[in-house]
Amino acid sequence: MTDIVSDKSNRKNVQEQLSSDNSLQSLFTEFEDRYRRESSDVRNLSLQMQELVATTEVILDDLEPASLWTRFWKRITGHTRRATFQNYRNQLKLQHSNILLVAAIARQNRMVMEGLRLTLEKLHNVEKDAKFLKETVLKVEKRRAARIRPFAKSWNWLKNIFTGRKKPMR
Repeated sequence: MTDIVSDKSNRKNVQEQLSSDNSLQSLFTEFEDRYRRESSDVRNLSLQMQELVATTEVILDDLEPASLWTRFWKRITGHTRRATFQNYRNQLKLQHSNILLVAAIARQNRMVMEGLRLTLEKLHNVEKDAKFLKETVLKVEKRRAARIRPFAKSWNWLKNIFTGRKKPMR
């Protein structure tokens, strides 16, 4: 009777573990979706920064000293001043993008840590399941051994015939 009760409680434990595995699975899918979003944000920010760097390099190349006549002409037309302001604006945009990129990478790292926590939790559940299965197998083996033990002595005479012993084993 106690075996039946313990089997029912074991079934309840297994059902609870299965439901917790389903919730873990849903957490993993949510994690994967969030991680994809965060990594795409990081990718987009790094592409924007690369574009800003390329634009800034073009402006700096334009601001490099050229011939005297070219420099004079650019000053008269205001080109140098506009390019200088554009360079400053791009530098500020780069700094802002750099801050955004660092924040996005930090969010992505937090996501990775959360994923590792979920993985450890799932491994812990797998370990509990393995212990439960081991205990169940040991219980079944003990029951089987207890059922076979009374009959083992009665079949010793047959074992003695095949092993060639005259006296029964004790």
